[in-house]
Amino acid sequence: METTPRAFDLAATALPASDRLDERLTASHGKLVRWRQESARSAQLELRRCIQGLRQERADLENLRLGVADTERLLKDTSVAKAWNAKLEEAACQFASVATKQAEAANSARVQICETHRAVEEELGREEEALAARRCSARVAAQGIEQLLGLYRERLGLAISRAAPQTVQIAFTLLDQEEPSREFSLTLGLASSEGYCVLDCSPPVLQLGHLLARLNSNAEAPTALPAFVVGMRKEFKRAARTRM
Repeated sequence: METTPRAFDLAATALPASDRLDERLTASHGKLVRWRQESARSAQLELRRCIQGLRQERADLENLRLGVADTERLLKDTSVAKAWNAKLEEAACQFASVATKQAEAANSARVQICETHRAVEEELGREEEALAARRCSARVAAQGIEQLLGLYRERLGLAISRAAPQTVQIAFTLLDQEEPSREFSLTLGLASSEGYCVLDCSPPVLQLGHLLARLNSNAEAPTALPAFVVGMRKEFKRAARTRM
């Protein structure tokens, strides 16, 4: 899988890159918030089910006690009454054991919810801080690139603008001494498999094919794209002198 040359990032300008970064970070932040909400809801539902089960079992135990009390009044035989008492005590112990376990489970769930909530809050805080730092860095970088492009426009007559996705227009002025405002331009695109390609060049220059081949042969080098732009400026300047 081929990678996009790093040098092309400058030509694409900083403001769209900042927008894409904001979209990705905002999407990551939204997923984290949704995960926290879903986890909290799931834990709360589990806690409610445990509490409802505990209440039901307590009600069952009370009903059992009432039933045994009625039975004791009906039974005159002391041995039978003792047997029922023993069974009642055993059942009460069992219910008490189950109730204790469910109470422990409910308490454990509550502790886990609290711990998860704290962890999510801490992670969210770190993500928000990182997001703010990245946005600040992106704004600073965008301002620096815009200042640099402004200097190029002022001193060299170079202007770079986006023409389409993965495509920029590079225009030069100040090359024709008789007509400094005359524009020399080319449209440079980035194909997925072929590397850079020139979609339009006005006026045509003889060395375009050679300069483009040299750019694609070493496209990942940081100096490849600037060298291509400098070479095209020289060719456009030569074309301006030829017209004179």
